[in-house]
Amino acid sequence: IYRIDLVAKSDNNIIIIDYKTDHKPARSISDISSSYNAQLKLYSQLISSIYPNKNISSYIYWVENGSFSKVNEITRL
Repeated sequence: IYRIDLVAKSDNNIIIIDYKTDHKPARSISDISSSYNAQLKLYSQLISSIYPNKNISSYIYWVENGSFSKVNEITRL
């Protein structure tokens, strides 16, 4: 079961954040597992169907060190 952890919405943008508790957070986008990438892509597609005119960005928040990794972006404007 997938569940979006956090969605923040402004006038033109949607930000999706998924919390990950891995003990070794990814240091770069290439280090992020393909399953995490697929999960955030799915979230972006689902949110895009609800808000078709908004820019959508998705991030992983690494709880272990408090950092963010940008995973996906859909620009509509």
